[in-house]
Amino acid sequence: MEEHKSTIALLVFSSGLAAVALINTHAAAAMGLVTWVVIDAIRGHVSISGACVGPIVGLVAITPACGFVQPGWALLMAIISTCIIYALLLLKKYMRYDDTLDVAIVHGGGMLVFLLLFSYDVETCFFAY
Repeated sequence: MEEHKSTIALLVFSSGLAAVALINTHAAAAMGLVTWVVIDAIRGHVSISGACVGPIVGLVAITPACGFVQPGWALLMAIISTCIIYALLLLKKYMRYDDTLDVAIVHGGGMLVFLLLFSYDVETCFFAY
């Protein structure tokens, strides 16, 4: 039984899919953080809460595609999604709903940004491997 588990792990990890997913996940989270802090700095106030939300936006943006895209595209996905989500959070005060922790905009908006900008099927998208 132990030999069977190691064979499955070897097949999954030797394909490189897990390595690409790991690199893309970390790269997108880091780029979400950097993008959020840069936008905050341009606006004149950098905050810890913004530095915590930025990586989450990057992670939400790359999660559906993390094993299928190259790391450069993961960075671009994080930048675009972070800019759009930041703008949506600025417009939140004009919307008529209560979202104290920004969960609906960050997670729901992030996934909608991914679907609208990058395709509903990542494997047939123009930037997939």
